[in-house]
Amino acid sequence: MKPGHGHISERFNQEIEDLRSRLLAMGGLVEAQLDRALVALQSADAELAFRVVAGDDAVDALESSIDDLCAEVIARRQPTASDLRLVLSATRIAAALERIGDEVHRIARMLVSLIEHEGFKPHYEGVQQMGQRLRRQLHDTLDALARMDAALADSVIINDQAIDELDQRVTRRLIGVMQQDPSSAERVVELLWVVRSLERVGDLARNICRDILQLAVVRPEVAATPGREPAGRPATLS
Repeated sequence: MKPGHGHISERFNQEIEDLRSRLLAMGGLVEAQLDRALVALQSADAELAFRVVAGDDAVDALESSIDDLCAEVIARRQPTASDLRLVLSATRIAAALERIGDEVHRIARMLVSLIEHEGFKPHYEGVQQMGQRLRRQLHDTLDALARMDAALADSVIINDQAIDELDQRVTRRLIGVMQQDPSSAERVVELLWVVRSLERVGDLARNICRDILQLAVVRPEVAATPGREPAGRPATLS
């Protein structure tokens, strides 16, 4: 081994752990935002929906810090091909989490308008069911990322098909509502945007899990790690 090589490798591993800690913190924020949006939908709480809209900046800031750290690692360490794939995967996961945050932000904006029309609440049921399924998908995705759990990541990918089928059923039902009552068109369209954003959350969670499967092959030694902190709190990895 060349002099200093062990120290360089150790520092690189520390930087990778820092990257993953930031990813998990970002994931916790996004998960908490989705939880709040779904509570706002369930309880018709416009004030809570407003708070979700206002909370998007923290997610964007974390993504920026992850991108900056990735750029520094690449510039300083000139990582090998396998380590470079690891760093680039972190940037893709951060981008996917940021896009999930954007979709949750969009859901909350739609809810602010929808909640004003209390008479439309009976039509929320299928959307609420879909939201809870997506909440579990995102939770499992973040757990898979924390533990580099390939089996759990694979299950999220498999379950995405059921989410797509539920999306189609809910969409058909809402279109039926609009056909029966043309005056509901504006509200139905807003709710369809919520459904579309939820479906995108599922797609992005699936994409993160595909990256996790690749990472488990590139760096299998990172699999033995502790779990993450509860949603909304920074993750700490020992």
